Amino acid sequence: MDKRAVRNNIFVMGLVLLLALITCLGAPPNWVEQAPLSDSTYYLYFGQAMEKGLVMYADIFDHKGPLLFVINYIGILISESYGVWLMGFAFMAVYYWFAF
Repeated sequence: MDKRAVRNNIFVMGLVLLLALITCLGAPPNWVEQAPLSDSTYYLYFGQAMEKGLVMYADIFDHKGPLLFVINYIGILISESYGVWLMGFAFMAVYYWFAF
């Protein structure tokens, strides 16, 4: 790979990270306090409940599919306060990478 291609890849990666950061700055890191009773707080609640050992659809129930609950559970495992926000940032960066 020549220097120009490396420079272009670094520029694109920087642009992708900047766009993901700008997009995610609009979302509060703690959704429960900022937007109570929205769908995202239910996903976060399920993630927190799963982290405490409760089982989806047996101990806690909602009619939505399990993917969003699992994503929030992984975010809670990363960090109680900022894990879901960091995962959103990572997903946005991947989206912008493939979109660009």
